[in-house]
Formats: sequence, structure tokens, C-alpha cells
Amino acid sequence: MSNNLYASTNVGQTVDKKLGTRKFFNGHYVQSINIDPSEHQAVKSFFLTKTNNDEETANTLTDSLFEIGVIQEINVMELIDRLQTETIDDIQITLIAMINNVRKKTSVLGFSTNRTPNPVVLRNIVE
Repeated sequence: MSNNLYASTNVGQTVDKKLGTRKFFNGHYVQSINIDPSEHQAVKSFFLTKTNNDEETANTLTDSLFEIGVIQEINVMELIDRLQTETIDDIQITLIAMINNVRKKTSVLGFSTNRTPNPVVLRNIVE
């Protein structure tokens, strides 16, 4: 059997060098976070109530909140206490803003901005 990341096959891969590259980058952004199971269950329960028991959305929001907590060194349970009175839309906006705090300004999530072109360049563009 050929060593393939995407499927089991008996056909050999044509370029084995790429396999090592894919293995490296598939695990490049994997981070390990130690989470207390009771905290995880509390956060997931919070998001289940906010999302009307939508399991997939609650899992995604739970994972996002724990990653934000680790990156910004924030206690997740304190953050949940602050978000208790918020609607799900406000919670999502808050999480997006927190994620954007650690991202480069060229890759901001969830917001659109209009770029103002340079007037000198703009006068040279014929429409």
C-alpha cells in the first residue's frame, strides 16, 4: 500500500517528496491546549443554550473560545460570565473582535473596509 494522506491506494504516488511536505504543513498549525473537562462542558453547555442546541455550532464556538483564552491569557469562565446576557450575534461579534486582536490587519475576519485609493493614482485610471 502506498503512503497517501488522502486515501488508501495500492497505486504508488508519483512524487514522494510532496508527501513529506504535506505531512509537515498538515500539522504545522496544530496546537495542543490542556482543557479542564468540567470547564469544557460548562462552556459547551453555555453555547448549546445560546444556539438552540445546535451541536456543531456550539462545538465550534467552544473551541474558538478556548483558543482565544489561551492566546490572550484570559480565563474562559470569566469570559462566559461576561457573555451571559449577550445575544448569539453579539457573542459572535465579540469573539471575532478578540480573534482580530491577534491577527495581522491584512487578514481581519468578519469586517469589511473600503479602501480609499490614492488621488494621484486615481486620476490616472481611465474607466
